[in-house]
Amino acid sequence: GLGKPDCYVVVKSNDKQVAKTSVIADSMEPLWKEEFVLKEWRHGAELEFHLYDKDLIGSDYLGKTVVQYDCFQDGFNGDLQLEETDTDGHCAYLRIKIKPPGKVYPPGPSPEYSVTLKKGEFNSYGLDVDSQDPKTLYITSIAEKGPAAVWNQQATPENQLVRGDFIVEANGARADAKAITEHLKQAHDIVMKVRRGIDVTMVLEANGSMLDWGIEMPEPPKGDGVLVLAVNEPGLIADWNASTEDPVTKVQVGDRILRVGKNNGAQKVAKAMKEARGKFQVHLVRVAPEVFDREGQKKEGSSHWRFG
Repeated sequence: GLGKPDCYVVVKSNDKQVAKTSVIADSMEPLWKEEFVLKEWRHGAELEFHLYDKDLIGSDYLGKTVVQYDCFQDGFNGDLQLEETDTDGHCAYLRIKIKPPGKVYPPGPSPEYSVTLKKGEFNSYGLDVDSQDPKTLYITSIAEKGPAAVWNQQATPENQLVRGDFIVEANGARADAKAITEHLKQAHDIVMKVRRGIDVTMVLEANGSMLDWGIEMPEPPKGDGVLVLAVNEPGLIADWNASTEDPVTKVQVGDRILRVGKNNGAQKVAKAMKEARGKFQVHLVRVAPEVFDREGQKKEGSSHWRFG
C-alpha cells in the first residue's frame, strides 16, 4: 500500500503466544525498544516472531521469522529475514535481541567485515559492481561460481558477501572507487573491507503538475538505482529532510534510490521520479556509517543496518 503501517509483533513458542509488543503507528521502520521476560517458555523450544499491521478492523499479517534454540541459547543480537512476506521480491528484516537469565545482551554484528579472495583458476572474483560513487563499489550481483561464492560457502553469515553490500577498501586502497576497481581487475589475491548497506523506506507525497525532486544524479541513469550526487533547495527531497525527525531517513549524498513505487532499475526509477503523483513509496540504500565512541575509537557494532 501507499500508507505507513501500524506495526506490532506477536511472539509465539509451541504455538502459544508468550509476548506482544505495543503498536508503532505510521512507521516504515518501527523501533519498539520493549523487553519481555518469557516465564512460560519451555527449555529448548524455538521462538517465532509474527509481524502485523493493525487496521481499524482486525490486522494484516506481514510475515514472520523463527529463531531456533541453538541460535539463542547463549544470547542473540542481529537481524533476521522475514518469511511469508509480500514485498515484490525485496527483503524485510526484524532485529531481535535475546539474553539468557543472568546474562547481558551480546554485542551486535559489525557493519564492516574483512574478505580475502584468491582468483586462482577464475578470470574474475565473481562480483558485479556499480562504480558510480567515487568512494565505494556497490555489489549488484554475486556469481554462482567463483572466488566470492567459494568465500560465502565457508564464511559465517555475518561475514558473507551479500548483494547490496559496499566495498570500501581493497588491498589498502580506501575511499577510492577507481583504485578499488583496478585491484579487482588486476590483483590475483585481494583483501577487502566490505560494509553492509542500510535500507530506508519512506512515503513521499507530490502534488501539482511539475515534480522537482531537487537532487542531482548521473546522466544517463544506469545500474540498479539512481545515485544521489547532491540535494538542493527547493525540492521534494529537501522538504522531506526538513520534515522528518529521524536522521536515518533523511536522504543523503551517496544514497541510491532503488525503487519508486513498484519501479526498479535506474532508468525506470528515473522515469517514475518524473511521473510520480500523490503518495508513493521510495526505497533507498546507503553504506552503513562508521560508529565511534566518545573517545573517538571505532566501535565494532552498529545499531541500524541489516544483513541477510
